[in-house]
Amino acid sequence: MGLAGLLTSVPGAPGEIMMVYLRRSHRGSGRAAALIAACEARAREAGLTALRLRVAWDNARALGAYCRAGFAVRAEEEGGGTLVLEKALD
Repeated sequence: MGLAGLLTSVPGAPGEIMMVYLRRSHRGSGRAAALIAACEARAREAGLTALRLRVAWDNARALGAYCRAGFAVRAEEEGGGTLVLEKALD
């Protein structure tokens, strides 16, 4: 189906979603939202304040999934091509 990787840091700091991957046959099924939600739940358990991730600016499908999950573009990495997104955790 798919997998996601979460890099946690110290409580009170942001964590980072390193990757979300779905098999092609499962894309568009809502499973990406479930993987992102699982990362968010784990980050909250770890006491993290926010989640960050990076995505290629031309990866419209991934960018859409992250924005629907509440992430917002915060910066473009130097050299272009990669956007940094962030979501505060309540």
